[in-house]
Amino acid sequence: KEKQALILQSAEQWRKANLDVEKTLNHFEELQLQDPCFFYTVQKDEDGMLRSIFWTDARSRMDYEIFGDFVSFDTTFSTNRHNMPFVPITGMNNRGRTIVLGCALLQDRKAETYKWMLQTFLQEMGGGQMPKSVITSQDEAMSKAIAEGMPQARHRFCRWNGKAQEKMAAFVAARGNMKAELDILVDNSLTETEFE
Repeated sequence: KEKQALILQSAEQWRKANLDVEKTLNHFEELQLQDPCFFYTVQKDEDGMLRSIFWTDARSRMDYEIFGDFVSFDTTFSTNRHNMPFVPITGMNNRGRTIVLGCALLQDRKAETYKWMLQTFLQEMGGGQMPKSVITSQDEAMSKAIAEGMPQARHRFCRWNGKAQEKMAAFVAARGNMKAELDILVDNSLTETEFE
């Protein structure tokens, strides 16, 4: 009886801990009923446990079709409770404004998980158009996933990356106004030769 009580108690604790997942999936199902163009998909493990989720909508798909040359995957956010990476997938429209193309909550920051996200993203955006340029943070696992999943895309790192700023802080500080000069150089160089 003690063993059964412990099993029931564990099951109840698991259910309570995963109530937010259930609520999220219910909310997504309601959104899909209200808008058939809203889409979400989940990644489950071999035990059927939800590990990752991706979602997008009709506006995002249309925006990707028109402005899908450039995509940014920002993997620097994490949720508090489950420590799951939250990945907003963004682009830029013809007015220079940020557009949201999709979002993902991922089980971890491993290359296999990122690869699932990239494959799901491309599939749900129509499966044909590949971005020409992808910007991410300096994440080795993401770099590997992009090399495998989007080999034609030019992969670049975000210039506002914390690692780069941290590594260059003393160098930039010792040279006075170098940060302003570097910003002008990066922002205004139109060709590689001009930058060099």
